[in-house]
Amino acid sequence: MFETLRRDLVIAARSLSRVPGFTAAVVLTLALGIGGTATMFTAVNTAFLKPLPYPHEDRVTLVWQTSKQSRRVPVSMLDSLDWAARNRAFEHTATFGGSTVNVTSGASPARVPAGTSPATSSPPWEWSPGWAGRSLPTSSAATAPPW
Repeated sequence: MFETLRRDLVIAARSLSRVPGFTAAVVLTLALGIGGTATMFTAVNTAFLKPLPYPHEDRVTLVWQTSKQSRRVPVSMLDSLDWAARNRAFEHTATFGGSTVNVTSGASPARVPAGTSPATSSPPWEWSPGWAGRSLPTSSAATAPPW
């Protein structure tokens, strides 16, 4: 059985070596097909098949506002606090926002992404991201962005 397989592979290699252009096209086609398939599987697996990295991921939802001009409108902090106070549908609510800020410490200033959440938001999850718990000093809280 293995002898037959080895003989077939030798004949195939000999046949492909006679037409290098066709061989290059076949190898390139196979490489692109396998690479594309692997890339698509990785994207689909990450986005849809693999569970989210925290417990009870099936109970997490994202709520936003809409308008006539846009499908998603950022929610103001006051609206989100109002929604949390009137909430009867969800077990917990948490609010977050994001923007970019300028960091001027060090040799040169840098623009970095930043996330915010009011102190009244109590995250319901049982995990903590690496940056959780770090808050602004009270002196700079008044100059923080209003989200």
